[in-house]
Amino acid sequence: MRSGPWSRIATIVVATSLLLTPAVIALADDGKPDEEDKKESFVEALKGGKATVNLRYRFETVDQDNFDLKAYASTLRTTLSYGTRPYNGFRVVLQAENIADIGAEDDHNNVGAGDRGNGITDRPVVADPPGTEMLQAYVQYQRGDSTLRLGRQEVILDDARFVGNVGWRQHHQSFRAFVFANESVDRLRFIYSYIDRAYRITGAQLDVDTHLLNANYRIGDIGAITAYGYLLRFDAAPLQRLDTNTLGVEFKGQSKVGAHGRVLYEAEYASQSDSGNNPTNIDADYIHLMAGGGYRQLGVRIGWERLGGSEAEGQFQTVLATLHAFNGWADKFLSTPNNGLEDLYFRLDGRSGPLRWSVTYHDFRAATGDAEYGTELDFVINYRAPWAQTFGLKGALYTAEDFSVDTDKIWLYTGYAF
Repeated sequence: MRSGPWSRIATIVVATSLLLTPAVIALADDGKPDEEDKKESFVEALKGGKATVNLRYRFETVDQDNFDLKAYASTLRTTLSYGTRPYNGFRVVLQAENIADIGAEDDHNNVGAGDRGNGITDRPVVADPPGTEMLQAYVQYQRGDSTLRLGRQEVILDDARFVGNVGWRQHHQSFRAFVFANESVDRLRFIYSYIDRAYRITGAQLDVDTHLLNANYRIGDIGAITAYGYLLRFDAAPLQRLDTNTLGVEFKGQSKVGAHGRVLYEAEYASQSDSGNNPTNIDADYIHLMAGGGYRQLGVRIGWERLGGSEAEGQFQTVLATLHAFNGWADKFLSTPNNGLEDLYFRLDGRSGPLRWSVTYHDFRAATGDAEYGTELDFVINYRAPWAQTFGLKGALYTAEDFSVDTDKIWLYTGYAF
């Protein structure tokens, strides 16, 4: 019988602490606790903590060819966060979140889990169900070059291609997890995380048994190389087809050219195989290549991303990723198609004072076979006002060929924190 979740997390905490004791319990050079921690009492740590409120309003429309009606969503995300000051290396972080419909609650399918769902099926999806909950509640211990976190928390690894918080959606993804990070070796950052439960953006909760390892090594001023291993297991039988082991390596960086120029480059490869109780065969790979450059406030990139897929070898999936950030903002490829996916993209971006903008063109094709899925044009304009409030306009225009249907999405949003 499977042991309780917190007993298994506690076992991992103890084992990791024993294995890495010199790094975890490192004190100041004189062998005594840091002076800053000594002079901070527990009450002072509580009183000196920081509280913040973050507001984000968004209006979203979706026009999708297989629906007669459009989707409209008007939602407000409010978070209240509090973190104590360090006390003997410990601090507590709490973050409560509320997602509220501000009208138009019946004009879209919010795909909410359980009683969060609005039951609308004759309009397209806008995945922002209402609800109130504690998004993050964790204890952190930091000493020297090591940090431990235990509790419900957001976990973002690298660019969130494999593990992220889905920060674009109003309800973020978080995890019940233990995270250990260490930077005691020069230029090397190592992260290990054990995840017992995933809290999805729909409000669904998935019991998992997942180990994440990530090591990033900086190579001078030219970039960094990252090696990773992500071992995913899901408790529910219908999700065990997602039980996988993913091993990969990435090199990413940029170099200066003259006083105002820069060159960007990225190369990544990963392989994914079935594991655990997965009833299907998976032997798929992932490739991402990107080259670009910039001059002053303008930048350009060209990239090619491939997620393997075929009937014989399964599909390369990134279940815990911030999926919206990749393969088009219209979200047509949140799950890799049966014949995989190739995404050739061109991106142009720039900024002028408080104004930032970006335009991206995608050409989507099958990784196996010759199907041409479609094309997409994405754009975004953000403005930061002098009083620190942000305003944005964002769009995704997907033109279907051999996959899905024509879909247009437009967002208007604003955010403010205090």
